[in-house]
Amino acid sequence: MGAEEQTTVVDVDLVELDEGVDQDERERRRNKAYTVVVRTPAGFEARFRVHPNERVETLARQAERFFIRRGELAEGNYRLEKLADGTTVPLVPSATLRESGVVKGTVCVLVVADPQVDG
Repeated sequence: MGAEEQTTVVDVDLVELDEGVDQDERERRRNKAYTVVVRTPAGFEARFRVHPNERVETLARQAERFFIRRGELAEGNYRLEKLADGTTVPLVPSATLRESGVVKGTVCVLVVADPQVDG
């Protein structure tokens, strides 16, 4: 399956999913929201609409849930990394997307967070 065939053209709106804010705050966040791409280790990807003050761990958790529900990611422990210049850069889970340099159009990758163990 080619990379184009694995692209999911679905927007997951994290601004809408945040039930902890009222409608006015949700509207303010929506006005500053932008889209980033998240990929799985297998190359599946989807677009997520986010706010710059969203935490990295929130995006990672929502992306995991999304891909697991679609059968495109196995249950596990993942972390989010930013794709930059052909390599990935680990992101601090508690940092905001703004602090992490995750801007409009950024491509992030879910990577296995558990250490590799030889059997």
